[in-house]
Amino acid sequence: MDMKDVPKNMRRIGMLLFRSALFEAIDNRTPMCVVHAAHAAEILLKARIAQEHPLLIFSKLPKSNPSKNNLTLIDLLEDGRTFSYEELPEQLWATTGIKINKINQYKEFGKLRNQVIHFSMANAKNLDKLTLNYSLELLDPLVESFWGRSVIEFIARDPSTSN
Repeated sequence: MDMKDVPKNMRRIGMLLFRSALFEAIDNRTPMCVVHAAHAAEILLKARIAQEHPLLIFSKLPKSNPSKNNLTLIDLLEDGRTFSYEELPEQLWATTGIKINKINQYKEFGKLRNQVIHFSMANAKNLDKLTLNYSLELLDPLVESFWGRSVIEFIARDPSTSN
């Protein structure tokens, strides 16, 4: 895999995560729908940033090594650190000029995701509805602004995403 493939691969994985989150929310499979929706957002924002240049998703790059001339994708995978969910809106804006209009919803959903991941519980009810709202009000319009295609279109057109 080449570094130029990073944005495309990330976009595909992000869309598949988004698909999982939608189906889980519709089936009331909580709290995983929250985790998958937030993870989808993280990967899709990184994919859009990486379109500008893959190194722009990294907050920490590997140290140079006297025995190597070039930074490789393996070096980045092993020793790089990408921006976190919380840091991504600012990085997206700085690299693309795109602002997340519903930033409070983005941040609140990130907190909800952290509650689920770190404590296996959430300080909210109706996680399925919260996930659907986040996905359809914030994330899908953002994805459509990035690539001119909603996740619904991706699901409908991608044969590998059928159940």
